[in-house]
Amino acid sequence: MTETTIARRLAAILAADVVAYSRLMGADEDATMTQWWEYRREVIDPGIEKLGGRIVKHTGDGFLAEFASAYDAVNCALELQREINERSEKVAEDKRVQFRMGVNLGDIMSDDEDIYGDGVNIAARIEALADPGRVFVSGSVYEQIRSKPDFDCVSKGEHALKNISEPMRVFDVCVAGQTPADEIKV
Repeated sequence: MTETTIARRLAAILAADVVAYSRLMGADEDATMTQWWEYRREVIDPGIEKLGGRIVKHTGDGFLAEFASAYDAVNCALELQREINERSEKVAEDKRVQFRMGVNLGDIMSDDEDIYGDGVNIAARIEALADPGRVFVSGSVYEQIRSKPDFDCVSKGEHALKNISEPMRVFDVCVAGQTPADEIKV
């Protein structure tokens, strides 16, 4: 039996999943899978690689990626959302494959196959809070990007996340100048 080595490091984690995946699959599996694979092949996989990330794994309806910097993770998430949202405008609303994305900066553990720990879990919990087509980030990511002119951030307040002991500050982030008008920019 080979012993597995676990390493710890700080990383920016991008978690994403398809909004209403079960409903989409129930309505039309072929069309849903065609869009999902098109996005993976043409947008997600090359976009993450181009912006310095590494795909850790694909799930049935999403993916997990890691980046060396919060800036790169957020920039990548916004670019992916922009491209996917643009493409989805050409698809009937009830058949659109849209994503929610969450980014966290935190300590992770890794082996040759996967990444683990609160850093990953928090990214997944924040992603679940995100609105369709949006990118939500943790307070730790916000602290890294708040002074960058490329992004606008909108506070979503503190949230109790499932199985996370402390409430987390959450922010909706977008490309500078594109803040939703009904929100208060921080």
